Amino acid sequence: MKSDVDTMTEYRAAKLEDLEAVTFDHFNTLQYSPRKREDNTLQAIIRALSSRVVLDADAFKAKYRETEERYLLDLEETGCETLMDDLILIALHESGHDADGMVEVVAESVDVVP
Repeated sequence: MKSDVDTMTEYRAAKLEDLEAVTFDHFNTLQYSPRKREDNTLQAIIRALSSRVVLDADAFKAKYRETEERYLLDLEETGCETLMDDLILIALHESGHDADGMVEVVAESVDVVP
């Protein structure tokens, strides 16, 4: 005789058969884990960016944090999410870089993060 747990497991497995994609929200699911993980992520991105553009790591990190803080405040009000790539591009622009020409560089830099 099947238990309720077995029945529920089969039900969930059946639902997963049609699954085509998984998305994650911006609310502490992946990107905004504990600060140390975020620091490691940002350091990896800065290393990757630095191989393509002259970047003061400390100044950029401060500008990114400022940009991120504004974004999170706006997110609470608007509910409109964005990608980390966009925050990096904004921080680069506000740091005096030509962000328009760096879309691919930023995407590649974000992709190096494990």
